[in-house]
Amino acid sequence: ASAYPTLRKVIAEATQNALDANASKIIIDVNLKDRQVTIQDNGDGVSEEAFNEAIQMICESRKLLGTDQKKLGRFGIGLIAGLGKCKEFCFISRPKGRGKFKQWTFNTSEIQECADEIDIPVRDRTDLNHNTPFSSLIIFTGIRQDRFISAITASELADEIKHHYNKALLRLGTVVSITVTDTEGNVEAVELEGERFSGRKVDEQVLTTQHGAAVVFNIWIASRKPGSKPPGIVVGEVTSDHTFPFSDFADSTAEWFTSDPDCLKALKSGLLTGEILGDGVKLHTNRRQFEKNEALGEFCHAISTWY
Repeated sequence: ASAYPTLRKVIAEATQNALDANASKIIIDVNLKDRQVTIQDNGDGVSEEAFNEAIQMICESRKLLGTDQKKLGRFGIGLIAGLGKCKEFCFISRPKGRGKFKQWTFNTSEIQECADEIDIPVRDRTDLNHNTPFSSLIIFTGIRQDRFISAITASELADEIKHHYNKALLRLGTVVSITVTDTEGNVEAVELEGERFSGRKVDEQVLTTQHGAAVVFNIWIASRKPGSKPPGIVVGEVTSDHTFPFSDFADSTAEWFTSDPDCLKALKSGLLTGEILGDGVKLHTNRRQFEKNEALGEFCHAISTWY
């Protein structure tokens, strides 16, 4: 769970899982005053068998239902992302349209004491049925009262989700409703959908690295709208829906651009929007950078060449 140091990233991870399950509607309610978070979606849901598989595969570099690279989460550990951020959380789900709802309860202190096997209590939820408006529901209770871990606003969470999962939101037509109540009882609500890049399109280019990997540039000169902030550039793998902000990429690769600092400055400026995708780079487990290897060096060189 250390891969998700803040509550915002835990909720973003849960949103990713809902998108992996093809959810078209996700409802997030964060109540910092009551120290509770609920996240529900109408996706495919999870069977007891699939859940047990997922527990066995925690910390392995693949998702519980296969190796489909279009799935955003490949690292398993997202299932226990809430550990350490709350006293307890429960996951309620069933395969969409069939079977019984099951509830699994994760107690942070009990799980942290487990040396090897993790035993997650499970029970039937007979009070839920085919009229229940969700397939999966997560409830976090006893959110930690820590300014770093729990600081969150609806607009910040919306930005986090948009930067990382915009492609999946667009592909699925998903609507995410976010409500955050702060410790004083003030409420902020945001509704989020996938956003298409806009502005003046720069001709799409595909550069090939020394080892034959493609680097795809889908870039627009951002249009300036009063009161709105251009989404900027994101980077990612060609084969994955997951992306992350170019600013994060720049922070982790500054040493690769020492001879061309203007490139990073220009691409972080907000004057451009779009995506840069590579089929040779590999996403790091923290999903905020790529693994540092030869392929990343060639990816950076392609960016400098394009600029």
